[in-house]
Amino acid sequence: MVANYEFYAAKRLIDLLHVSEFLPEKIDETLETAKPILENMLNYAAAENLIENTINERDLFDIRIMDCVIPRSGEIIRNFRTDYIKSPELAPDNYYKLSIASNYIRKTRLKRGASNDQCQHFAFNLKIANS
Repeated sequence: MVANYEFYAAKRLIDLLHVSEFLPEKIDETLETAKPILENMLNYAAAENLIENTINERDLFDIRIMDCVIPRSGEIIRNFRTDYIKSPELAPDNYYKLSIASNYIRKTRLKRGASNDQCQHFAFNLKIANS
């Protein structure tokens, strides 16, 4: 299943970035956030005139990029519910980690002084509101 999802995600990125050729390669790397890769992709998109090189355009386009690679919302909700059954603390913790890793929560822009607990509380409330 993972290989199929990777293929699906790659095809969506190829379309989004208007890339004519793509050679997959195995990468053995773990990053805390997607920001370094997103920056490269956003720079490419700006250089290829797919977007204007403004903060707003880059923010909107990185959302479209991440939509290609993160799990679908149904899977995120299912994982949240599964985690919540295991532990009410685990569910918002994992959701918060996914939100940071996917750049949904732009950690570099969070107001200094906002605690991790406040962010997790927000993620938990967001899930409950969307249940």
